[in-house]
Amino acid sequence: MESSHFSYSTIKEYIEAAVDCLVIPIIYFDTNVYIDIIFNRDANSVQLYEFAIQNDWECVTSIFAKVETLEMMQKDQYREMKEMKGWKNKRIINGFSHRDLPSRTLEKLSHKLNKLIRARGGGFRNYCSIQDIEGCQEVESIKRTTNLTDKDSIHLAEARAIACDIMISKDRHLVEIASNYLWVIAPDTLNRIISKSS
Repeated sequence: MESSHFSYSTIKEYIEAAVDCLVIPIIYFDTNVYIDIIFNRDANSVQLYEFAIQNDWECVTSIFAKVETLEMMQKDQYREMKEMKGWKNKRIINGFSHRDLPSRTLEKLSHKLNKLIRARGGGFRNYCSIQDIEGCQEVESIKRTTNLTDKDSIHLAEARAIACDIMISKDRHLVEIASNYLWVIAPDTLNRIISKSS
């Protein structure tokens, strides 16, 4: 795939063209923004997603965004259960990597997430490029040459694999590093560009 933004020199120019329906952007959402949308917890992320869906922009994320979201929910549930038992924060955090949530609780959390996705995030196309050797090599290359976490390396590899036009993230470190590979911007900044272009 090839991004459609190459004939534009700035994100601003590209978004102006998208608002005028001259191009249809492929927007890749990092997990932190995906979670904001699914849980309706940040107005900028939700506003951007809703605008993108209303204007038929393609909204994409990695299947790992769903996995990371489920992990966050499991950690929150684990924290809640252990706090009720009187555990201190340090002990809870140390227990995250070997959680002992019952299978029934895990099923409920998975069901809850799927329901939220249907209600709030039904416009996303999930993508997974690391299922083949080239995708794995891309993740490894990014990890080897940047200071990104494993998860952020996967997201950057996924965004590049689909040739997205713009990657959306609130993680400043990821934005800074990923900007060497593609256009990356925070939701609030992109919303400002959109509102000035409308």
